[in-house]
Amino acid sequence: MRAAIVKEPGRLEVVGDRPVPKAREGKVVLKVDYVAICGSDRIYWETDLMLGRSLGHEFAGVIHDPGASDFR
Repeated sequence: MRAAIVKEPGRLEVVGDRPVPKAREGKVVLKVDYVAICGSDRIYWETDLMLGRSLGHEFAGVIHDPGASDFR
């Protein structure tokens, strides 16, 4: 799956080598359609606190893998 990761402060890189996650017990995996950033993401963007990780926790999508949960 594609992901935009923080490569260095102020620089993102889109990579296509991230594995698609599997849902764990009581969890779901979403197919994200939209994502936004918030104020805390700006701090992470400007520093080295999130190197190698994706930003954005404001998102919307549809359930891709319901896992073992009440969502079935």
